[in-house]
Amino acid sequence: MSEKAIWEGVSHPFIVSMYTSFQDATYMYMLLEFVVGGEVFAHLRRMGKFSNNHTRFYVGQIVLALDYLHSENICYRHLKPENLLLDMDGYIKMTDFGFAKKVEDRTWTICGTPEYLAPEIIQGLGHGKAVDWWALGVLMFEMLGGYPPFHDENPFGIYQRVLQGKVELPHFFDMSACHLISKLLTHDLSKRMGGVDRCCDAQVRCHEWFCDLSFAELEAKLMPAPLIPAVEGDDDTEQYEDYPDSVEFATQAFNMDVDATLFHSF
Repeated sequence: MSEKAIWEGVSHPFIVSMYTSFQDATYMYMLLEFVVGGEVFAHLRRMGKFSNNHTRFYVGQIVLALDYLHSENICYRHLKPENLLLDMDGYIKMTDFGFAKKVEDRTWTICGTPEYLAPEIIQGLGHGKAVDWWALGVLMFEMLGGYPPFHDENPFGIYQRVLQGKVELPHFFDMSACHLISKLLTHDLSKRMGGVDRCCDAQVRCHEWFCDLSFAELEAKLMPAPLIPAVEGDDDTEQYEDYPDSVEFATQAFNMDVDATLFHSF
C-alpha cells in the first residue's frame, strides 16, 4: 500500500509510470508502464563496465530523478542497477518503490541492498534522503569499474567494509569522477555532497564532472543515448529473462474475472 501511494503521487520522465491499480479478494495489483530495454544491470554485466561518458549519461538522469523525489520529500532507498531500466531510446527509467518513503526529517527502518547501504542505515542511527546520494556514489563506482566498491562473500563483511569507509578508486577512473565519488561516499553528512538538506542536492549537478552535460537537454531527451537496446518493438520482451512461473502467472492474471470499471482510468 505504501508503494502504491508513492507511485500514485510521482510523475517524472525517468521514473516508471503506474497507470492504475486494482484488487481482488487476495491481491492488490499495480499496472505499470512496460520498459522494453531491460535492466541496466544486464547491460552492465554484458559490457563489463561503462565508459566515463556512458556513465555520466545515466547518472545525470538519476540525479534529476532523485532531485525530483527529494523535492517531494521521498527517500528512494533502493538505487541499484537492477532497478534501472532502459526505454526504447536508451534512457533510464527508475522502478521498484517498495522501499521508498515520505521522509520529512529522519526514519529508522533498515532496508536496502547490502552493497548500497549508507553507513547511517547500517548503524541504525536514523537516516534521511542523503542515503540516496551515498547509493549514487556506489552506483557510479560500479558503472565505471564493473564491480561495487564494498563487496564481500556475506552481508556482514560488506557492512564492515562500508563502516570502515575505505574506498580504493581504480587508476583508470576519470579524476573528476573520483572526486565526485569521494564526495558522495563520505560518512560525515555535513561533508557528503547532497547530505545536509534539499538546497545541497544542487551541489551534485554543479560538480565539475557534469560540466559538459546539459541537464536541460538530458531531461528533454534531446541527447543521443550511448546504448540503444536491440528490440523489435514496444512489446518486445527479449531483453528480460524468462522465469519458470511467468507463463502460468500471466495466464492466471489474464483470466481473472475483474470488473471492467476497475480499468476505467487506463
